[in-house]
Amino acid sequence: MHKDEKQQDNVTALLKAQVEQNKMMQEAVEKLTEQKEQENKKKGFISRLFNR
Repeated sequence: MHKDEKQQDNVTALLKAQVEQNKMMQEAVEKLTEQKEQENKKKGFISRLFNR
């Protein structure tokens, strides 16, 4: 009986950790996507002229 409860607690803890990891991965992907969008954003004439 105790063994089953312990296994259930372990599975629950593992699932919680997995959810947290998924959240962190999603945030990282969103940040990378935002960075890519900023890089791909059209630059104005003057900023293109002076940034080269």
